[in-house]
Amino acid sequence: MRAARHISEQLANQATAPSKFSDQTSAVRFAANRVVDQPYQQLGLFKVKRERLLALCIRLRGEVEACIEQEFLSPSGAEVIAQVEEKLQSHRFSVAVVGEFSKGKSTLLNALLGEEVQPVRDIPCSGAISVLQHGDRKRVICRYRDSSEEEIPIEQYHERATIPEAVAVGEEGKSISGELGGSQIEELIFEHPNLELCKNGVIIIDSPGLNEHPNRTEITEKIVERSDAVIFMTSAQNLLTMTEQQELKLLKRQLNHNLSLAVDQAANNLFVLVNFCDMVQNLQPLKRRAENILLNSQSQLVSAKDKIHFISARESLQSVLSNQSSQYYDDFQAFVGKLTSFLLPENREQGVIGDATTRLNNLITHATQVELQNAEEILDGTRHITDSQKRQILERISEAGARSVRVEELADQLLDRVIDEVDCAWEEWLEAFSSKVEKRSQNWETEYSLFWDKDKVFTDYGNQFRADLQEELFNWANGKVVGGILDPRLRRLDTAILRELEQLQQSCAALDRSIDGNFSQELDFKFQDLDIDLVSGKVFSGVAAGGLLAAGLYSFTLIALGPIAVAGIVAGLVASLGMSLFGHEGAREQAKRKVVEAGIAQFENISGNICDNLVELLRNAFSERLEKFNALTKDLISRLQTQLAQQEKLLAESAAERQAQKEFIKQKRKNLSLLQQELDLVVSSQ
Repeated sequence: MRAARHISEQLANQATAPSKFSDQTSAVRFAANRVVDQPYQQLGLFKVKRERLLALCIRLRGEVEACIEQEFLSPSGAEVIAQVEEKLQSHRFSVAVVGEFSKGKSTLLNALLGEEVQPVRDIPCSGAISVLQHGDRKRVICRYRDSSEEEIPIEQYHERATIPEAVAVGEEGKSISGELGGSQIEELIFEHPNLELCKNGVIIIDSPGLNEHPNRTEITEKIVERSDAVIFMTSAQNLLTMTEQQELKLLKRQLNHNLSLAVDQAANNLFVLVNFCDMVQNLQPLKRRAENILLNSQSQLVSAKDKIHFISARESLQSVLSNQSSQYYDDFQAFVGKLTSFLLPENREQGVIGDATTRLNNLITHATQVELQNAEEILDGTRHITDSQKRQILERISEAGARSVRVEELADQLLDRVIDEVDCAWEEWLEAFSSKVEKRSQNWETEYSLFWDKDKVFTDYGNQFRADLQEELFNWANGKVVGGILDPRLRRLDTAILRELEQLQQSCAALDRSIDGNFSQELDFKFQDLDIDLVSGKVFSGVAAGGLLAAGLYSFTLIALGPIAVAGIVAGLVASLGMSLFGHEGAREQAKRKVVEAGIAQFENISGNICDNLVELLRNAFSERLEKFNALTKDLISRLQTQLAQQEKLLAESAAERQAQKEFIKQKRKNLSLLQQELDLVVSSQ
C-alpha cells in the first residue's frame, strides 16, 4: 500500500484530472484493488473449504445411507454426517459496531462492506439494530418486538433504519430517547449477495447510538451475546468521554461474562476505533491519551495496543469506492487485517475445519476397514456366528441397555439433590442482594447534570443498576450454584459414566475374542467421536461444570433480567419526582437510591421465575452427559444388531444374491476411499 500511496501523492502533485486515465492512475487502482482483497482472503479460503466440505457431506451421506439400507453399516454413520453438516452450516462470524450517535459507525460499515448500504448524515441517524448478512438476493426483513416479521421493499430500508429528521434535530416536543424507546422494531435484516465482508461469511450488527438510547444496557446485552468481536467507535474531536468510558466498562464486563472470564480482565475481543482523525492536526497526544485510558493497568479495557486504531472512516470509504489510495487508507487496512486475523486465527480454522475432517475421516476409515470388511467376510463364509456366540451378542445388547438405565437413575437422584440445594441458596441470595446493589450504587457515575439532564442522569444510573444486578446474579449462579452445588454432583456422575464405559469395553473385548470381532475397536472409535477419554477420565473436554455452563449462565442472566426495562424505571422517576431533587444537598445520592428502589421493585416482580429458569439450565448439564452416554450405548446396540441381521440375511440368500452384494460392497468401499482422498485435498488446499 505504501507504493500505492506514493503513486497517489505523485498524481496529486501533478494535478491529474480525474477524468483522464493515465498509466499511473491505472497503477494506483491496480495496487488498491490488490490490497482491498488481501484482508478477506483468509476468510474467503475458510468459506471455500467449508462449502467444499458441505458438498462432500452430501455425497458421503448418499453412499453411507445406501449401505445402511442394505444393513452393511449401522445407522450411527448417518448421524455423524448430519452433526458435521449442522456444525459447518451454523458456523458464522459476527461483528458488532457500537458507539454513540454521530461517531461514523455507518460510514465505517460502508467502507467495510464496499458499498454505501447504511444511511449516513451529519445529525443522529441510526434508530434500530441492523443486521447485514450475505444472501442470494437483495432483500430486507423487518422484525418487530412482538416476534412478528415481514419482508419490506428495499426502498424502505433507510426510512426504517433512521431516526426521523424532526426528532434528530430536536424539534419541540420530540426526543431521540423517546423515539427509540417507543419504536416497535426489534431489528432490520439486510441481505445482499455482493457485500465484501458478508460474502466471506461475516455477519455485521449495527447498533443505534448508545448515548441517547433509554435501554442502552439491554441493547448491548443483545449485541454482545451474538458477537465474536465488538468494534467501539469514538471521535478524535471528543475522545473517550466519561459516558463512553462507562459504556466501554459495561461492554468489557458483558464480553467477559459471555466467555466466562474475570470481569476485571481486559476484553480480548473488543476493538476501539478513533474516527475523524483527518479533522485533527496532531494525533500523537490523542494516541497517548487513548492508550492511557484503554491500556491502564488498573482498569484495562482492551487486551493489547493492536486493538486500538486511528482512522478516518470517510476517507477510507472514498478510497474503497474509487479504488484509489488516500492518506488514511493504510490505517483502515491495518485495522481490517487485525480484525480478520482475530476472527479466523490459524487455530480456529483448524478447529472448525479440522474437527469436521477428522470426524469424516474416522467415519470412512471405520466403514471401509471394519464394518464393510466384516460384512464381506460374512458373505464369503469366513466369519460365521454360532448359536453360543449369538447368545453372547444378545447378552451384550442387554448389558448396554442396563448400564444406560443405571446411569439415568443416578443422574435423576443427583439432579433432585441439586434442585433442593439451589432452592435454599436462592432464598439466601434474595435476602442479601438488595444491600449489595445499594452498596454498588455508590460507585455509579454520570457526566450529566440533574438540573439540565435529569432523564439522562436516571438513564445512566438505571443502566448501571441493571449491569450490577446482572453481575451479582451471574456471580452467585457461577460461584455458589455451579461451583458449590452442581460441580461435585457432575463429577460423581462422570465417574459413574466412565466406570460403566470401561466395564462395557471389557465385555466387548471378551466378545471380540470369542467371535473374532471388532466391537471393542468400534467402541474406541465412538469414544473419539464423542470426545470421551477413558485414560484421562473425561466425559467432556473439561469435567468441571463452570466452563461448560458459562455461556449458558450469561444467557440465563439476560433472560432473567429481560423484563427489567431501564426506560420504565427512568420514565416513572422523572414523572414522579419533578423538581424535588434540584438544589437539594446530596441530590445525586438521593437519585441513586430512587433508582435502586425502583429497580428492586421491578426485580421482585419477576424473581419468582428466575430460579425456575436456572433449574432448567442445570437440567441441561445433566441431560448433555446422558445424551452422550446414551448415544454410545445406542450405537453399540445398533452395531450388535447389524451383526445378527447380516447373519440372518446370509442364511436366506442364494449364492447369486451373495455375489451381487459382495460386488455392491466392493464398489462402495472404492467410492468411500475416493471421497476420503477428496477430503484430504480440502484440508491441504491453500
